[in-house]
Amino acid sequence: MEESDSEKKTEKENVGPKVEPPLGEPEGSLGWAMPNAAMKKKVLLMGKSGSGKTSMRSIIFANYIARDTRRLGATIDVEHSHVRFLGNLVLNLWDCGGQDTFMENYFTSQRDNIFR
Repeated sequence: MEESDSEKKTEKENVGPKVEPPLGEPEGSLGWAMPNAAMKKKVLLMGKSGSGKTSMRSIIFANYIARDTRRLGATIDVEHSHVRFLGNLVLNLWDCGGQDTFMENYFTSQRDNIFR
C-alpha cells in the first residue's frame, strides 16, 4: 500500500532535527533536556556546622548581602527548595544541617535519594 502525500508530509513534520545531549551527558539522563525545556539539577549543600552553607545559598539565590547572613541561624534537619536560575535551569536545593550526628544519620538513610 502506498502512502499519500499528506501522510508523508505529516511523518516528515514529526521528525525534527536530532538534538544531541551535551558532552558527557548520556541521552535520557537528568542533565539532558530538549531545547526550551527546563533543565533540572540537584544541589546538595553538606559540610561542617557553621561553615557557611546557608550563607552561600542565601547570597547566591536570595540576593542577601554578606552582612545580612549574620542573622541566619543554624540549619536544623534539611531545608529544601526549588530555584529557577539562569533562565531555564531549575535547581533542587538541599541545605543540610551540619551537626555531626545529623549528617551521619541523614547521609546513611538518604544515600539512595542523594545519588540518583
